[in-house]
Amino acid sequence: MEYKFILLIIAIVIVIAFGHPQTSDLPSEAKPKNNLKGKISLIDNVGTARRLFPGATFTKLDKNLRSGKGSIVYTLGRRSGGDRVVATDSDRGEWGSEKDIQVLIEYPARGRGDIVTYVAVIVEQSSNVGDAYVVSGGIGQRNIGFIIEAKGSSYINYDAFIYGKP
Repeated sequence: MEYKFILLIIAIVIVIAFGHPQTSDLPSEAKPKNNLKGKISLIDNVGTARRLFPGATFTKLDKNLRSGKGSIVYTLGRRSGGDRVVATDSDRGEWGSEKDIQVLIEYPARGRGDIVTYVAVIVEQSSNVGDAYVVSGGIGQRNIGFIIEAKGSSYINYDAFIYGKP
């Protein structure tokens, strides 16, 4: 529990320090919700997702490199009046050598979700090479699934925030 609180504080400090306008008002009371499911996997190469989701349109999330190697913020959508954090998730993985890594994040993990307005994912990895893509649902819908791909990284840490409204 303390680890997730520290990660949330770090995420807020990063956003405030770098002035990203859409994530600058992360609520300090945001607590991890159990309605977001993330899974880290090692993959053959970063094209693997296209084979796993053949019908997906692969809408790219905006990628903002931050200071320091491998510090990336991926975003999609816009904050809107009345929206709030509806789900959060964080995880990390570490390997002894560089690997191609894929993280699949799905909202909601179960049941009916709120209408998604904005997504922000803070990623730390040992390289700057990678992207993030929507593979199901999306902004304005009650579900979203997206993949974060990191190429040639020996670790990945992420904090995901999904905003929405009823």
